[in-house]
Amino acid sequence: MPDEKQIAQLLLNMGIQPHLTGYKCLITAISTVQNGNSIPKNITSTILPEVAKVHKTTVSAVDRCIRHCLDKASDHPNPTWIKVIGQYMDVDETPKLGLFLAYVVEALRLELVVVD
Repeated sequence: MPDEKQIAQLLLNMGIQPHLTGYKCLITAISTVQNGNSIPKNITSTILPEVAKVHKTTVSAVDRCIRHCLDKASDHPNPTWIKVIGQYMDVDETPKLGLFLAYVVEALRLELVVVD
C-alpha cells in the first residue's frame, strides 16, 4: 500500500500543485480511503469530516479546497492525469470528489502509474 510520500508524488505528477491548500487534504483523504479498503457512498458525511478533523478546519472548507485542486488540474490535463482519469471519463470534465478518490486509489492499488 502506497504511503503518503507516494500519494503526494502521484498528485504532483497529475498536475495538482503542492502550494494549493487542498493538496494536503487530498493526501489525507486518499490515505483514509485506502485504509478503509472501500469507497464510501457518501464522501461528504464519512471522509471529509475525518479530513477536516485532521486539518483542524470545517468540512465545507475541505470540500472547497479539494474541488479547487481538481478544477486546476483538470484545466490543464497532463499525461498522468489522462492515464488515471481519462480511462474513466472525459479529461475535460472535472471529476466529482468521490470518483476522483476511487480512480486514484484504484490506480495506486493496480499500480497503473509508477510512483518514484
